[in-house]
This record gives sequence, C-alpha cells and structure tokens, in this order.
Amino acid sequence: MKQACVCVLMLLTTSACGGLRIHSVGQSESRVRLVADEIVETNDWSGNFCPQLSTPTLRRTFPERDRGLLVALGPQEWGVSIPGPGGALSGSLLFRERQYNFFADGDRGYNLSFISEGQGLRPGEKSLEIVGTGETINYNVAYFGPETPNDWQLSRGAHLVEMEINGGNGGLEYLLATDVQVLDGTTEYPISIVGSLNSARDLFDAWSEELEPLTDEMMRGLRSDLPEGFNGSRTVREYGGVWPTWFDESSELEVVILSCPLEQTEGPEREVVPTPCAYDPVHGYAPCAYRDPEEPPRTVTQVRQYGYGMGARYRFDRQGRLLLEERYTPRSYVPN
Repeated sequence: MKQACVCVLMLLTTSACGGLRIHSVGQSESRVRLVADEIVETNDWSGNFCPQLSTPTLRRTFPERDRGLLVALGPQEWGVSIPGPGGALSGSLLFRERQYNFFADGDRGYNLSFISEGQGLRPGEKSLEIVGTGETINYNVAYFGPETPNDWQLSRGAHLVEMEINGGNGGLEYLLATDVQVLDGTTEYPISIVGSLNSARDLFDAWSEELEPLTDEMMRGLRSDLPEGFNGSRTVREYGGVWPTWFDESSELEVVILSCPLEQTEGPEREVVPTPCAYDPVHGYAPCAYRDPEEPPRTVTQVRQYGYGMGARYRFDRQGRLLLEERYTPRSYVPN
C-alpha cells in the first residue's frame, strides 16, 4: 500500500464532528472496514472554512439517457447528503423531505422529477416539448424519495442508475426521469453504493477519533484567545456533509465528506448609535436603510465565532474496491 503523509500543523476538531452522522431508520447492511490502495494526507486545501475539494460543474443540457447516482438529500446512514462539495448547514430546510437528487461527473446534485400516479412529494403536471417537432407532451410528475412507492426498485438512500430523461428527448435544465434502471449490485456493477458510502463514513469517523485529543486541545486554545468578557453562552452550528458523484467514463464512485463546526460565544453588550444614511456617489445608493433621526441608541450583545474545517475524499471502482483515500487535515478558522 502506497502511503504519503504531510505533517499536521494545525489540528482543530471536537467530538462534535460526529454530530453530522445522523442515522435513519430503515435498510442497512453489514459494515466492512476497507483499506485504500493509496492514502494521502495533507494540510494543503483551498477554502476559507470548509475545504473546497473540487469545483462542481453545472450542466444545462441532458442527453436522452444518462448514468449516475440517485441520492436522497438529508439524514442518511452515512451522514447528511448535500448537493455540493462546499458544505451546508446541517438541518437545513432543503434536506427535510429526503428527495432524490441526480449526481454525475462532478456536477452539483440536480433536483429531478419522476413520472407519478399521484405518489411522491408535491405532485403536479409538466409539459415538455418533443425535440424537433414543436409538439408537447404532458406528464404527471412528483419528487421521489426512498419511501416513495415506485416500479423501479428505488428504495434505498442511494442507487447507481441509468435513466431515460424527459421521455428520451433529453433537453435543457428540466430533469424528468421517465424510466429508471438500478445498476448497482448487478454483474456489470457489483458495487453497493450504500455500502460504499457507509464504508467512507466509517473511515472518516475513525480518522476523526484519532485526531480528537489534539483537536480538543486546539479548540481550548481558540477559546482562550477570545477577548476579555467573551464568556457567555456558547453554541455550535454544524456545517459539512457527504457529497457523492459518479464518473461514468472511469466507472468510479467519489465520496467527499466534510466536517466544519462553527462555534459562537457571546460577550459583553455594547451600545449602537444609529447613523444617518447618506447617498453614496460612487455606488449610487444609500449604504443603509432609512432610520428615524430621533431613534435612540440600542444595546446589542457582541459575539465571536471560530471553528475549523476538515474533509476527506474516497474513490471506489465499480467492484467496490477502495482505490484512494485523501485526508484533508483540520485547519482553524477565525472570521475577521
């Protein structure tokens, strides 16, 4: 096994990193601890807070048929599925319905509808133009999730699929699945997508636990650096999640996992004096909303934020073998 490591200079995490792992009640399978063919560890990553491990593309056209992942957003066995690799606030409204998004070739997750007979989330109608004819066809559509009854055996939080798109017409922007074939677990694609996502999560959790003594100490150091008087109530908001994608040319699954807690501590109160709004001749607008000149000063509670970001990338082949584990070690973050 080839292994390359870079010394960890700044380690900052807490046991809260496990907070992103929200288990759902439902299907699961035995967990197998994998060892990657290659392991790389580095502190060299871009992004101010959460690691920006890749820049997702955003397609505007879709072919007649396409292969990729259907992954339900929100809490899953492997954590919180997110639509892109930049991190997202855990518990966002976006994730509450656990609807499928489509992930392929490094794109962001796309919302998509399915042909519906009344089942699914937010059912409705959609008219699509048949390419080259000027005619339209009407569909009854809805968003689907793992709990939605369907004839395509879509029942898990994640599947590798081949889809017919927009009735075999492809098209621009709007994505409607009019036929779906599940591929993972077949002779051609033996990989279990759910099993691989669970394996990636287990590896990430184990790595995070190894760092915990050092990162706890670093968090205490950040708190001790707070200005005098910042000893009030403390809250933690969890950013991050799990972003998967499928690269069809190489038949590989990539899984990015991010953990980026941001802690906030309250400090002393201070008085804020309303300021008049003057016209800005450079930008051509008033820099603030209108305020009554008689408005008295008000008191606000000061806050300070600080935290860290860390992440990892995992690459699996179509057999489910773990080819690569890239670890992006924690880096502290203190907003200006």
